[in-house]
Amino acid sequence: MRLTGISQTYLSFLERSLHSPSLSYMSLLARVVGKPLHELLEP
Repeated sequence: MRLTGISQTYLSFLERSLHSPSLSYMSLLARVVGKPLHELLEP
């Protein structure tokens, strides 16, 4: 993803639950999508 600097491969791993993102990555993703971090953490 160009806006985050996260590779497509790593993002794909996250989407498929093959990796768990760090809090810093979660915070970055929340900013990029315009959502509060807690919304990304909800089940």
